[in-house]
Amino acid sequence: MVVRSMKRIFVFLFAILLIGCNTNRPLKSDQHFADERACKKINGQLQQVGHFMYVCTWPSTDSGKKCADSKECEGVCEIPKSGYDTLGEASVNSDGSVSQPITVLKTHVGENIEGVCSSIQSKGKLINCSPYVSNGKVTLPQCLD
Repeated sequence: MVVRSMKRIFVFLFAILLIGCNTNRPLKSDQHFADERACKKINGQLQQVGHFMYVCTWPSTDSGKKCADSKECEGVCEIPKSGYDTLGEASVNSDGSVSQPITVLKTHVGENIEGVCSSIQSKGKLINCSPYVSNGKVTLPQCLD
């Protein structure tokens, strides 16, 4: 009896999983994409966010525009490159892997700063776990990873 019930539960969960994988649903412009085919339909590209998630990103038309908040951008109001210092240089390790330089934020959280609109956009706005500009101030994101 228990085995039969477990089989039914398994079949039910498997059916729900298959229904969730249907890629023939109508495409919504504000949909959070994890489906590569749907993403490519809008000239997007899947980008890994953190360790486990993928999100569809596509070019923004206001890249580089000055901003004080992400509401002013198609993507995110980012801290400009001038707001960072780079420590060290890229180098090749003995095992062939490449070590990247460390990028350090020059300003502190809560300080006033003028941002720039990002070159890419996604439904969720925050694409990575980098600091951004909100209400003209340096802000840290809440990262899910």
